[in-house]
Amino acid sequence: LMAEMEAAMVRIGESSTAGYLLTVQGTKHLNFSDFPFFADLSGAKAFVTGSVAPARGAGIMNAYTLAFFDRFLRDKPTPLLDGPSDSFQEVEYQAFGGTTAE
Repeated sequence: LMAEMEAAMVRIGESSTAGYLLTVQGTKHLNFSDFPFFADLSGAKAFVTGSVAPARGAGIMNAYTLAFFDRFLRDKPTPLLDGPSDSFQEVEYQAFGGTTAE
């Protein structure tokens, strides 16, 4: 599986289409849903969510989603997509292919 992921990342990096890859340290797949807010009730938190606090994870996801929509749908400047952010140090930022700036 890791070899397939690495091969996919190489193809993405070679793409002429602009894009972003954001990796949030301390997250797992279910962190990108509302499950972390209820995980303590199920007793499964340690197995299915990462260490990032639920509100922090949701805040990161919301900030980057809104920045993306502002830039590409509303044609507004969005410095958050210009590079790594001091406000979100747990986010690894990569821009690839084409032109990602306005």
